[in-house]
Amino acid sequence: MNYAKLVAHCKTLPHVEWERKWSNTLAFMVSRKMFALFILDEKDKPTDLWCKVDDDVFLSYTGQPGIRPAPYLARAKWIAMAPQAMSDAMAREVLGRARDLIFSKLPKRTQRALLAQHA
Repeated sequence: MNYAKLVAHCKTLPHVEWERKWSNTLAFMVSRKMFALFILDEKDKPTDLWCKVDDDVFLSYTGQPGIRPAPYLARAKWIAMAPQAMSDAMAREVLGRARDLIFSKLPKRTQRALLAQHA
């Protein structure tokens, strides 16, 4: 995976905002609800990608080489991926689905407001 390209991809997803958290993490969110985290090294380069996945595919992902349950967030069905874990195309798909999962759990009123902003 090319983390720089994946960060750029996340910034193009609808209704997404991002900020630095905990000094070494770039967090991507929809309405302040996180869907992806890029863990940064001392030079601000991403070294790890954590994201939300569907409950029913969590175990199948964590059984693959380079993918493990995300520390502190595994109970919410988050995975942590090493750079070699999957292709850029697959990672973009997983990130898009993570964003969609979080968006779908927002209150309907919030969803409508976000959709109206970007109409």
